[in-house]
Amino acid sequence: MSTPSSDEAIIARVVTHMNNDHHDSIHDYAQYFARLPAPLASTATLSTLTLSKLTLTVTSSHGAQSTVNIPLSPPMASFSESRERLIAMAIEAMEGLGRSRYKVRRWVPPGLFGSIVCAAVAFGYWSFYYGEVQFAKGGFVRE
Repeated sequence: MSTPSSDEAIIARVVTHMNNDHHDSIHDYAQYFARLPAPLASTATLSTLTLSKLTLTVTSSHGAQSTVNIPLSPPMASFSESRERLIAMAIEAMEGLGRSRYKVRRWVPPGLFGSIVCAAVAFGYWSFYYGEVQFAKGGFVRE
């Protein structure tokens, strides 16, 4: 069992980490679990967490702040479970909102061989899409 001072340190570290590095997950929590509209959910920040709930602070367009509690079911046995629980909740929220949990961060264009293959496939689709260009013994002919 952990001591209260170590629990407070874990809570502070988790809250700071989530607010700094995973604000998109916090917005998803607010939108999916608390059923907040997207503009309001985008202002959510994690205030604190306990073994049984997450507490989010949201700011309205008028500047009024309110708290939203998201229950953890089942409650965590200790704060050492917080990482796994928050990741599972983030995945559940993303899938519940119809988003993929994978993000494309950069796209690498194909090299020479890939470009040739893409061009050949595009030419094949083009040649069969247009009925005026057909295969014949002499090659491509127009009718």
